[in-house]
Amino acid sequence: MSRFCVIEGTKITLNNKETLPIEKIKAGQEILSFNLNTLQKSQKNDTLLKLSTDKWDGVFQEDLIKNIWKNEVEEYYSINNKLKITGDHIVLGKRDDTFYWTTVDKLLIGDYLFTDQNIFEKIDMIILIKEKVKVYNLQVNDVYNYFANSYLIHNGAPCGASCAACGAQGYSLTILAYDTEHLSNYTITVNSDSKTYGYMGPYTQTWTGLTGSTQSWAITAGSYTCYISGLSNCTTTGDGQSSTGTYLATITDTSSDAQFRIDIEQ
Repeated sequence: MSRFCVIEGTKITLNNKETLPIEKIKAGQEILSFNLNTLQKSQKNDTLLKLSTDKWDGVFQEDLIKNIWKNEVEEYYSINNKLKITGDHIVLGKRDDTFYWTTVDKLLIGDYLFTDQNIFEKIDMIILIKEKVKVYNLQVNDVYNYFANSYLIHNGAPCGASCAACGAQGYSLTILAYDTEHLSNYTITVNSDSKTYGYMGPYTQTWTGLTGSTQSWAITAGSYTCYISGLSNCTTTGDGQSSTGTYLATITDTSSDAQFRIDIEQ
């Protein structure tokens, strides 16, 4: 569960520029992100909050949702009467000629926020609202940000690398699976915890709160062959092997999240 959130009803910008309320977003869905080349990408809040640059260079790109959290809070901020967001959530700000990641409660009138219209919008109003509301947050696959009510915000504190923020321990392992030939749902099991995938895809599932440097995993998908790619912070056996086997993923850095992709072929 994440405490860095936006309120229910916040519109998330999809890759096709349409929007969808955050409570209707699903894992594996394509959303619009912004790949900012002049600031380091990180899931660690203490790292993010030290970053700044006077150079602006980046591109819009699609990304996939890994996780969705739901919570309740007693207060939140309203920015320009558009973005309703908790004070500890991290957003991309611009002050004078400096671009930087900052928590919402450090924003000032006259600062600027980046939008999905490829412009910076001036902050004219900041209000703290004390009201109990339902809130949501998203974990994004690669770029770690998304657009909420048109403003670019970071994906907060996902379970794993920065779990001190949400109370969980350990790291997360995300497995993306693509299957263009299978005719029914199948499962992937990590250390006895099974999750269901639909046929075709892409589909994404995440196992959180993991500890130790190795994780066993297996596919229940009939007589198929799996091909491994897109490894991040891990190595694994199983590439080119029968999907009926059990394999071993080795985590490079257990203080950070890991991920890989499986293509299942007949």
